[in-house]
Amino acid sequence: MSDAQFDTLKQALYRRGSRFPTLRGTEVAFVEAAISFYRGSPVVTDEEYEALKKEVGKSGNRKDVTAFLLYERGEQFLSEEQFAEMKDEYEKLGFAAVNLDSCTVAQMEEMYVDALWAYYHDGVQLLSDDQFAKLKE
Repeated sequence: MSDAQFDTLKQALYRRGSRFPTLRGTEVAFVEAAISFYRGSPVVTDEEYEALKKEVGKSGNRKDVTAFLLYERGEQFLSEEQFAEMKDEYEKLGFAAVNLDSCTVAQMEEMYVDALWAYYHDGVQLLSDDQFAKLKE
């Protein structure tokens, strides 16, 4: 897909109310910081982590995007105990786990496009190959 085609797709998603093409760097940083924190090997200071958590927590309707990434990455990189601890903490903040089996097609399409955009436009792999394959199913 050319850059022009991708920009056209992005604009079409914007017109339809999609939030995925607008994934922010702080949201990606938060997910990576959270996973590292719960693994016991933080990549940011406690102050930086709390600031990211607070900023992303104020994101309103965008929480579903962050929650999907947070829980998918958590399942991949955390032990069951670490994942349960993280899940309990973030559900209190309004980051409910995203269950792909209960998502609408439109919601999954948004997540799919967001992952593509981040990878091809920003050079950021938000999902592992297995997670991306799961989303494509």
